[in-house]
Amino acid sequence: MVKALAMTIHAYPIEDSIRADVHVCPSRPVGQLLSDHERHRRVELSALRLQAPAVTELDLPGLVALLESCRGVALNDQERSEAAAFRRRLRPLDAEASRAALEGIRRRFGPGLHLSQYLQTLEDQLVRTRLAARKAAIPKGPK
Repeated sequence: MVKALAMTIHAYPIEDSIRADVHVCPSRPVGQLLSDHERHRRVELSALRLQAPAVTELDLPGLVALLESCRGVALNDQERSEAAAFRRRLRPLDAEASRAALEGIRRRFGPGLHLSQYLQTLEDQLVRTRLAARKAAIPKGPK
């Protein structure tokens, strides 16, 4: 098996930069393999720890409560399933951004509108916010 693998590797030449990353050495001790694995795992975990803290996500009961406060009535089962589908489609929903957007929508349009109008306006606002954040994150080259 090892000879067949070695013959396959030598039959198809690889660049030297890639060959340095390929560790096909059956004589390599298991302890060294485990230490390499642990080193790679520690590097990946340290990179994850340096990431920015995640924003709090709006859960389904929170979204339903916000929509009920906008509409002024409790949502029925069909409207709850629409809200759940909306949340699944646009996840992750930032809790503060969603709350602020729905408050603005309620002030602008008033209570008692159909649920789809609130959801459509909220979707437009969230997409607009995400696009602006993505556009701001793209570095601009020299002009």
